[in-house]
Amino acid sequence: MSRDRMVFIDLFKEQLKWSVWFLAIIFTLRIIHLGIILIFDEGGSTLGGFLNFSHQSAKIYMLIVGIVALFVFLTYAVQHGITRMEYIKGGALAAIALSLALAFISMVFAGSEYLLVWLTGLSIDVHTDSLLGVNANWLVLFFIYTISVLLYYLLGWLIASGFYHSPRRGFWYIALAIGLLFIDDFMWGTQVTLFALSFSWASVPWIVSIAVSILIILFTGWVIKQTLKNITIKM
Repeated sequence: MSRDRMVFIDLFKEQLKWSVWFLAIIFTLRIIHLGIILIFDEGGSTLGGFLNFSHQSAKIYMLIVGIVALFVFLTYAVQHGITRMEYIKGGALAAIALSLALAFISMVFAGSEYLLVWLTGLSIDVHTDSLLGVNANWLVLFFIYTISVLLYYLLGWLIASGFYHSPRRGFWYIALAIGLLFIDDFMWGTQVTLFALSFSWASVPWIVSIAVSILIILFTGWVIKQTLKNITIKM
């Protein structure tokens, strides 16, 4: 087995363990949320599905995991004979796998929630066919969820790589990450604010938004690679 594959497996397994706790908390909050609605709302309620409920929290969680992935694992990996490039390749694969896993588990829970409401005849109308303002089939929503949380993971990794290099570069990378998020949110039709001015662009087809998000992901990955490939390891 190649060493970058070993890095991928070890990173993915460890981060998946963290994700179990995150998902357990989100599931619990969702159940409490639904329970409160059933108890206190006598009429039929309409609410977003689990994908929308978990999406914002999942993005913040992945941002944190991306930061931790560098500060916890890079030095440890190099100390055990892993090269920087092997760490980068394995870490990138782990980020993709973790994003796919979060999206898949969220989709399964969303489907289970919808099925439960339908079978029990609960007075709740759960909308499960939209995410980031896109109304589409579940396969498209799965892909959108995946690239969205993957972007946040990589931005966390980007910021961490900057600070690992030097505090000055770290602050520059924070500014870069904010700029990339501004572009991404703008392309998804999310209203963004800059210097008290609000911008939104809701007319972009979702396929274009996906393409821009993928380009941002590739660019972020390239910057991470260029930053880390010759970086001085702090023992």
